[in-house]
Order: sequence, then C-alpha cells, then structure tokens
Amino acid sequence: MKKIFLLFIFLSIFFGLFTELSNIDPNFYNYDARAMAMGGAFTALTDKPVSVIWNPAGLNEMAGKHNLAFDNSSLHKLVSYNFFGYGYKVTPDFSTATGITYCGDDALSELTIYLSGAVKGNFINNKLFPLPEFFQRFNLGMNMKYFGSFFGNNSDGAYFDGSGLNHQVTGSAHGFGLDIGLQGKISSSQTLGFLWRNPINNLWWNSENEVGTAQGNYTEDIPTAIVFGYAIEKKNITFSLDYDKSHHRDTEDEIKTGLELKLFKNILALRTGYSRELLTAENKKFSLGTGFQFNIWKNTKVALDLAYQIFYEWEGHNALRVSCNIMK
Repeated sequence: MKKIFLLFIFLSIFFGLFTELSNIDPNFYNYDARAMAMGGAFTALTDKPVSVIWNPAGLNEMAGKHNLAFDNSSLHKLVSYNFFGYGYKVTPDFSTATGITYCGDDALSELTIYLSGAVKGNFINNKLFPLPEFFQRFNLGMNMKYFGSFFGNNSDGAYFDGSGLNHQVTGSAHGFGLDIGLQGKISSSQTLGFLWRNPINNLWWNSENEVGTAQGNYTEDIPTAIVFGYAIEKKNITFSLDYDKSHHRDTEDEIKTGLELKLFKNILALRTGYSRELLTAENKKFSLGTGFQFNIWKNTKVALDLAYQIFYEWEGHNALRVSCNIMK
C-alpha cells in the first residue's frame, strides 16, 4: 500500500512539474460568498458542501448530518456562475458530498460534477493502516470530477464566406480530474489545510466547422496546483492565509488573506479579504462581505452570505456573489 501511494505521488509530481503549458482551466473556482469575501483564503476553513471545490477534507467539519448549498454570481449581467451541492455525514468519521457547477451560455458553457468523500485520520489509523500521530489529527478528502464544455451553439456566431460556407466553430470537451485534501487542527485555535488540485487529469476536445479550419480532436492538461492554508481563530475573530503554488510556467503563484469578525453570538459576520500574484503583484483583488446565520426550525440552521469582489486591473469585472447553506 505504501509503495503504491509513493509511486502515485511521484508520478503526479513528475507530470505536473514538467508540463510546459497549463492551457485553459475549465470552470471558475471562486464559489461561495464567504470564501470570496475572505479573499479565497479558505483551504483551512471550509466546512460545508462547497468543500468539494475548496478542500474536500473539510466535509468532515460539516455542522449537520444533511447539508445543502446554493451559490450564484453574475459577470457583467451576462454570464451566470452557479453551484449546487449536498453533503451527508455518514458517521462522525466519514462524510460524502456531490456538487455541480455550471456557467456560460450557448456560445460557451462549462460544467463540473463532483463526487467527494472525507475520512478522519484516526479512523484510517485504527481501521486501515498506521499513520504518524501528527496526521491522525487530520481529515483526508478526495474529489473525483467530470468536466464538460460546449461551445459554438449561439445563433449569432455564424460567419459565412463568399461560397456560403460557415466558419463558426462548434464542438465540446469532456474530461476528468482528481483532487486530494487535508485539513486538521494543530492546536485549539489553529488549523492547517492542504489541497492538491488536479494531480491526475485530462481533457478531450472535439471541434469542427464547414470550412475545415477548426483544430479538430486533441487533448490537453488542466492546470495543477498545490494550495497551503492556515487559519487562526481567537474569540470572535478569524484570520486565514492561503498560498497557491502553481505547477506551470504560464500561471503565477498567489497569496490570499482573509479576516472575519463574528458578532451577536455568531448571528452576524463581517468579512474582508485580499489576494494577488505573489511575485508580479498583479491580478490584485479586494473583497468585502457579510453573513447571517439563524435557526429556522428546531435543529435546522440557515446561513446567508453576500460578497463583493473588486478587481484592480480589470475594469468592470467586479462581482457580487450570494450563497445559501442549510444544515440539519
């Protein structure tokens, strides 16, 4: 078992580090208003079905046995980004979840489907194989993902030449990905998180048009990244920090920070965050947000979160995000 695990890690690092270009990453990862408001520094904090995006290990920290999550954001009032997820706590040591993200229109749409699970480290140590004492404190999570993309179906995209042939390119893409995550407390107030996104993946494209200039059938990799997260909570204040390490030459490392203040016995939360590329200081984003949590029926809780993100360099690309989580 250990030899297989070590071989898996070696091969994944090899293919990730030596990929020349990362190409285009399908779908938009910045789902969940709380995460967005905290600058995306969420790897060590995630504890709802949206953990399938941020860190699947966080599924074991879900508050209820049944957890529903909805999320929506629009860009320029044209493209809508949507997430729906359901998490189920099977036992105190094991949780599962499924989720779906969708964005786009007839010109280009992207879809990701997640099947995820998380297990506690002490369960692995007691039931499967021994772990070092430090890792027994952590949750281990894994995502299996389906990627789909569909393009060129918009009626206003046609371009006919003098021969009456249409140059519009249509087609689709299908692929898969795998994520591995860790999350656990190293003290009563400090939490560490780790996400290895897409160490194994592939995407198959098919495109065509009437004049034969489309690229046709080809494959490409999806960007691989390693994210390290840290969070510290003192009384009603939480500070979080993420370091997003890219594996590719055409993507930059990112640093993300977030701050959350909880008021009125955790009913109200105020949040802010900041992120940027580490070395270039480009792609800077500043965010603000708020959240409300309350009981609606017996043991059923609802959390409503709002976030607004400001893009410094990209004028007009600011985004408003709304999320709802129901826990029972």
